Amino acid sequence: MPNGIDVYDIEQADRRLAAIRGSARAQDGCMGIETDVGGRITDLWFADWAMEQHGQQLAEIIIDRHRAALDSAHAVATREFGGAENE
Repeated sequence: MPNGIDVYDIEQADRRLAAIRGSARAQDGCMGIETDVGGRITDLWFADWAMEQHGQQLAEIIIDRHRAALDSAHAVATREFGGAENE
């Protein structure tokens, strides 16, 4: 491969990246969410009483916590792959 990059190294890095997750929980505990580094939701749960909230309020919590979980996944990936010094 060009630049001395081995296909095995790329596949290994891809597997490591695919395994990274970030998660976040609502402050009041009404829901939690987990995402991968691409922002795909890998786990989502709600407390039984979560649906008692106004629909728009719950939607805003979900969106906010999704962003936080994605930020968390990105932070883990940055630590795992060494951040900017690898660019």
